[in-house]
Order: sequence, then structure tokens, then C-alpha cells
Amino acid sequence: MKKKKKKKVIRKFIYIFLNSILIILALMVTGFISYKLTLLYYDNFGGPKDDKTARIISELYGEVEVTEVPKNLIYAVGDDKELKAVVLEIFNTKTNNMDYITIPLKSQFTLSNELYQKLCASGCDIPQIMKLSRMDDYFSDETMYEYGIIMIEDLLDVDINYYTALPADEFKKMFKQRHAMVAYAEDGTEMQSYYEWHLKKSYIKKISAFDENDYEDYIKEISKVSESNLNIKSKLEYAKSYVNMNPNLIYEHSLYGKLNNNDFEINVEASNQMIQMILSNPSYTNEQTEEVTTATKQASLGYTIQILNASEINGLAATYQTTLTNAGYTIASIGNYTGEMATQTKILVSEEGLGTDLLTYFKNAVVEKAELPYGCDIQIVLGTDADISTGSY
Repeated sequence: MKKKKKKKVIRKFIYIFLNSILIILALMVTGFISYKLTLLYYDNFGGPKDDKTARIISELYGEVEVTEVPKNLIYAVGDDKELKAVVLEIFNTKTNNMDYITIPLKSQFTLSNELYQKLCASGCDIPQIMKLSRMDDYFSDETMYEYGIIMIEDLLDVDINYYTALPADEFKKMFKQRHAMVAYAEDGTEMQSYYEWHLKKSYIKKISAFDENDYEDYIKEISKVSESNLNIKSKLEYAKSYVNMNPNLIYEHSLYGKLNNNDFEINVEASNQMIQMILSNPSYTNEQTEEVTTATKQASLGYTIQILNASEINGLAATYQTTLTNAGYTIASIGNYTGEMATQTKILVSEEGLGTDLLTYFKNAVVEKAELPYGCDIQIVLGTDADISTGSY
């Protein structure tokens, strides 16, 4: 009897044990399937990462949706989550125009009192004056991209629809960096943009051969390595419109502003005018020219410049050295001119095409081609007309 009872107890134990194992396995399988379905849902339809973030973003930013003129804020992000570049893509599906606007990383934002109070009330411990390059210091990895949109919309007259955060290496497959740009407002105010991101010719050549299926495949491929608050399903709706866009007629711009103590202060009025001009432009039929860029390209950037003072005004060469260095030019040396005193400033260049961008810094200067000393590409000989104190600058 005892042996039979013992066997029954063992069989019951084994039965309960096996049932427990099966239940645990069933729960694990159910959990795994639920996890996969949740990921699939978020991949196709998006979804908040946490309730608090969802509430704040929903209140300040609104729902993400497909529009006729999508504005996509593209972030280039390093392995350390630090921002490397920010570019606003504007695609007009009605005109098929594509524009890219560089937002300098050194941009400084002063949040409006209304936005600042909302952010503080939501628990964000941030300063009212922030730098775009330090977004990862102010916000968590999960929210900084949305808050970047909120900051830019707070300053500029633009409604940004969604963001795409690309790994820096992937971003550089598409874009290359160009050096300083300078433009002047009608009142003579200098507006600078020190770097501008332009599409690479290799990338333009690549997408020029795309059909609708190729664009769909490319969108899916990019989505695997990037983050975005617009789901793949919505992005694929743009594939048909991308086919009608001419990659050779893509226009590139940069926000207006000026560098002040190594911070880029955005000229809001001029930048808003530029954005509105882009949004109202008819279909592009010609490649972008100097006349339609938002800044005058500086042909003399990267070339070696020497400044010689022929005005006999003390400190004039040093003053221009500071001005041109701040504008991104390479000033190799300054000194006094050994010839006679000059009344007119001359910009002597070693080859045609150089120096014309430097004319904006002088009232009556002329550009002349000349034989220059070895290692010197441009020589500026300052005349008395370059005297800043007389208002000639």
C-alpha cells in the first residue's frame, strides 16, 4: 500500500511539474508574440515611449500626419547621441520642389516665456537660453528630437511635420559640408552662416535612377537605421511624389544670422522671409544659381590672404584681419605696404574668380589679377577709403 501511495504522489508531482512547465512556456510564448506584435505596431503606426512624454509632446507638438508640404527635420547623430548636424527638408508635393535648409549647430535659442513655463511645468529642468548643439544635455535620448522641433517652431514661422534622426555616418553618405557663407541685409547688417550642408553628387546620381519601388525600398532601408516619429507606412505614401521630383533641381539654403561670441544668433525676420519664399516658390525649372541662394558664396574661402596697410592709418590691417577671420577667411599675415600711400583699396588675386566676395567688405575696392608672392593667393592693399571710422565700411 505504501509503495502504491508513493507512486501516486510521484506521478502527481510529475504531472503538476510538467503542467507548470507548460504554463510557463505558454506565458513566455505569449509574451514574446505580444512583444513582437507591439514592435510591429509601433514600426507601422508609431507610438509614445512613455505616458508622460506622450502627454507633453501631444500638448506642445500635436499629432504627426502626412501633408502636401512635409517638413522633415533631419538630425545627424553620433554614437554618443550628440548632434552633428541639423537640416530642415521641405518637399512640396504640389510643385515637386525639394529644399534643404541648414540650421547651424551653434544656433542659440531663447525660448518664449510661454513655452519655457510649459516645459518647466512638465518637469523639464532646462535653461531658457539653449544651444542646439547641446540638446542631448537638456533632454533625454527619447525626447530631444521632438523638443528640437518645438524649439525651432517656437522661434521660426514654420510647422515641422516630423523628424528623422540618422546616424552621422549615414547622414554623410548623403550630405557634405561647405564652408562659410555671408550675406548682407538691405540695411547693411552682416548675416553669416558658417557652414552649409549640401547633397553629394553621388547621392543625387543614385536617387536620379529611382522609380517608385526603388524609393519604397530606400525608405524601408533608411528606417531600419534611423529614428522617426513618422511611421514607415506614412513615409511610403510619399514614394509616388518623390518620383516626380527632379534631383538636379534641389535647392539648398541656410538660416540667416550672425556669429556672436561663438554662438550663432538667428536673424528671425530674414530667415522667416526665406522660408516663406521657399513655400511660395513655383515649380523649379532651372538649377539653383547665385541669385536664388540665401547667402553669397565666398569664393575666397580656404585661400591664403595677406593684408597690407597702404593707408597710413594705424591698426587698420589688424581690424580687417579680425573681421575677415571671424567671417571664416584664412589670413596668413598682415603688415605695412612698402610703396606709396593709396587712396583706393585693391584686392590682388592670383587667379580669375577670386576676391569678388571680398568686395562686400569695402566701399570702393577693385579686384585685379597680379603676380603675388609664393604661398599668397590674395593680397588686400588697404587704401584710405577702407577707413572704418569714416563710415566707408
